[in-house]
Amino acid sequence: MLALLIRTNAVVRIMCEEHAMATTALDHFEQAPDAERRPEVAEYRALKAELEVELETVIQDARQLRLPGEPGRK
Repeated sequence: MLALLIRTNAVVRIMCEEHAMATTALDHFEQAPDAERRPEVAEYRALKAELEVELETVIQDARQLRLPGEPGRK
């Protein structure tokens, strides 16, 4: 479902890109020797979590909109 949404929905595509960037930034900050003191770690963790909730909501909404009999739908 997510792959289809990425191909067909620009907003979902942007959200996924933002999630990937947040993940990369978080990985960078978590590897720093002072990671436990860096405010960026908490900020990027929160951003990732927010994006994951939003993406899950979009996916659930898309699943509910699919009509019975469509491919992949019982």
